[in-house]
Amino acid sequence: MTGLQFYLDQEIHLNQHYLLVTLKDIQNRPLVQDKIPSYALKEGEKGALQELIKQELRFRKLHPKLGGAFERLHAFSDSAFELMQKLGATGRLFWKGQKIAVDPFSAIALKIEVEELQPGQLSLQGVLQQGPHRIPVADCQTLFLGDPCFVIHGGIARQIAGEVDLSRLRFIYPLPQLLEGTAYAEFLSRYRGDEVEFEPKIVWLSTPAGPPPTALAEPLPHLVLSDRHGAFADLWFDYGPLGRVAAHDERKLSWRNSAAEMAWEKDLLETDFKRKCVGNSHYYCPMDRVAKSLTFLLEIGWNICDAQGKRVVRQRGETFELVPREGNLLVKGQIQYGEHQAQIQDCLGAFMRREKFIDLTDKAVGLLDMESIEERFGDLTEGEFVQEGIQLRKHQIGSIPSTSERSLEFLSQLPAGWRLPEAALSDAFHGKLFPYQEQGLRWLQFLSQSRLGGLLADEMGLGKTVQVVALLSQLELRLPVLIVVSTSLLFNWQREIGRFCPQLQVYLHHGALRSKSPEELKQPRLILTSYALLRQDSDLLQTLDYQVVILDEAQNIKNPDSQIAQLAYALKGEMRLCITGTPVENRPEDLWSLFHFLEPQILGAKSEFQAQLSASGLDSRYLERIKRKIRPFLLRRTKEEVALDLPPKMEQTVWVEMTDVERRLYDNWVLKTRSGLMQKISQDGASKHRMEILEALLRLRQFCAHPALIGELIEESPLTACAKFERLFLDLQEAMEDRRKVLVYSQFTTMLQLIQKEVKARGWNSVYLDGSTKNREEVVNRFQEDPDTLLFLVSLKAGGVGLNLTAADYVLLYDPWWNDAVERQAIDRAHRVGRQNAVIARRYIAQLSVEEKIMQLKEHKRALTQSLLDGGVELDSLSAEDLAHLLLS
Repeated sequence: MTGLQFYLDQEIHLNQHYLLVTLKDIQNRPLVQDKIPSYALKEGEKGALQELIKQELRFRKLHPKLGGAFERLHAFSDSAFELMQKLGATGRLFWKGQKIAVDPFSAIALKIEVEELQPGQLSLQGVLQQGPHRIPVADCQTLFLGDPCFVIHGGIARQIAGEVDLSRLRFIYPLPQLLEGTAYAEFLSRYRGDEVEFEPKIVWLSTPAGPPPTALAEPLPHLVLSDRHGAFADLWFDYGPLGRVAAHDERKLSWRNSAAEMAWEKDLLETDFKRKCVGNSHYYCPMDRVAKSLTFLLEIGWNICDAQGKRVVRQRGETFELVPREGNLLVKGQIQYGEHQAQIQDCLGAFMRREKFIDLTDKAVGLLDMESIEERFGDLTEGEFVQEGIQLRKHQIGSIPSTSERSLEFLSQLPAGWRLPEAALSDAFHGKLFPYQEQGLRWLQFLSQSRLGGLLADEMGLGKTVQVVALLSQLELRLPVLIVVSTSLLFNWQREIGRFCPQLQVYLHHGALRSKSPEELKQPRLILTSYALLRQDSDLLQTLDYQVVILDEAQNIKNPDSQIAQLAYALKGEMRLCITGTPVENRPEDLWSLFHFLEPQILGAKSEFQAQLSASGLDSRYLERIKRKIRPFLLRRTKEEVALDLPPKMEQTVWVEMTDVERRLYDNWVLKTRSGLMQKISQDGASKHRMEILEALLRLRQFCAHPALIGELIEESPLTACAKFERLFLDLQEAMEDRRKVLVYSQFTTMLQLIQKEVKARGWNSVYLDGSTKNREEVVNRFQEDPDTLLFLVSLKAGGVGLNLTAADYVLLYDPWWNDAVERQAIDRAHRVGRQNAVIARRYIAQLSVEEKIMQLKEHKRALTQSLLDGGVELDSLSAEDLAHLLLS
């Protein structure tokens, strides 16, 4: 593991408090300023490091004599706690040697307990209060005097609640105080009867015997807004029975408390209000900052009136009710303003008119918190405003306010008729689903029942196909179901359907003898075809109405201007489904194309989507709005999210159909080989020609790996000349984009070198190991420890044993070996002690080839010799007749 550890302390320079962050490299490498962010393991950590360096440079400008190596970085007090949150997420944060965590969600109360020990003597002690727990400040590891202040106790850093008056902390920190004499009298005079809202509050444990201080007139602030936008205002001070006086009134009245008035005005000027005389008003705030400023003042207890003299009330919460209505959904809700409430449609109407206030009664108006409304309810503005609330269509359910970011949890909150159904497996489905796959089935059922489109984007290896087959097993087919896949996956889909739901009728629309009759294709069954044939037979396939249209490897339509995307858009289906592990392959616009196929109304026109993406660079709310819109219609789980549901080792087989050119060349090779050997075997028996048979089998196995291995040159690129090679790189592309570590095994070093050439052409970092590799340990360590080296190309013979490769998430076996025990050992290089997550192993088998026969023979031999060979099939255990069968049958 690479990265940094972060050791915290605090320093004071020129009465300013700084958080000191000392960086220590886990591998004791010297730190270089420009390269410090590269040690980050996550984006949040990288951003924190960049901000730390920026603040250290600013610190050194203020304190030029305090420079040195970039291992001790100073964070300013107003950003210290935010930086600690980001660094705490790494799990490598320490306070003076002890590992600590940061709690960003709960603040802890701080108070000063005052007790008179004897007349003229006060004891002051700082106490933290969290629920029933009372913690003396002296027992804490530290109290950081910043903005905000925070405390570390029991290895957890928490923010101190409220606005802290730092001047009060001198009484309790770093040590409790004992006050006598003049200090005793001054404290009583200033703080007895104290009702100021600043923290820490002063709590009197006993009544002091000293004389009460002389009562001073204490005004309360009253802000009067001069216009309907709240941008212009006057500040008044309310002295109760003595009357009110304006801040700009310069009269020196005996009862005016100038110190208190100045303190209140300081609060006002700490918002975005400034002194500015315009007409009859004396303070001004930019209109886009009015809501924020007034909200702050209301939160600290100010009294504010609008231009009509109505009291301004701040937003305090909301309630919602979701009601199905004539196939749509009615959102009924109220935003609460103290004892008053306003209907959600009225608030959003005022929001769209860019108003700042909404009438509550004839004496009160509600302050519209524009940012909060934009963030929480802005998407509802796309619905239809009706008298009872806001009406949404089903494709707009992502507009419903929800604190949940997970689609399944979100949808489960919807009312009856809109919520996720129970994931009951059909009797026609032969198999079991993991819990996360059952959740996926529930989501697919919801889409099916609602006739909505969806994007199933689970990470590679989590069983997207089986979830879709489980859905198909539940459908009562009235119309055909069209499944479009890459040519190399046709056979794999056919096998998966036959394995899990053999009762489903599947028509393979492929090959020269495929049907050209619309009437025949209208039968209610599954139509399995390829993207190539969707293009060739578009006139035929576009004439049909489908119950479901499914696009596997849906990134094929990522370019909306491409012919294949346009053809897909034109297909007619009651439900549409996209399946891909890489929903965004190159750029965010890829996602727009997929959703334009699924539900064109969700993301609107391409130009609108692109404009929102551009705007999100300056305002993240645009991106959040896009995410909320698609949230119910996109389901993506990673290996980490479903780790508890996965077995420790998950093995899969990918069946790949050869291209037409490959098939013709392969069949010619088999025919040529048979003609030479069949006569010899019939005359002399298979045993005498065992070596010739093995040599012939070797050539066929090499051909299945790639025709180039036996000198067959096809007039195409190496990638498209071999269906298995192309399929491998589709999976590798997905893994690389997810930054997953992958082992790729092959028995043939020439094949590994061919893979390595393509890997280099794509600019991926990789390491390579075969029998000729000298620096094995260096190669293994680089794969294990370098976060940018994601790919390890390994010879099965050289790397199948003796290596610890626990960093790998995937093990890809490019070609099958005779002995499955050897293959298991190769997989177990990654699946061994020290690994925390499951390993997904994938075998690639060319269908209708010698590779498929090897798999069948291994299974047959394994069943016969289970107890003797522990499931392994050695090449030497195969008879000459077995080998001849592989070649001649």
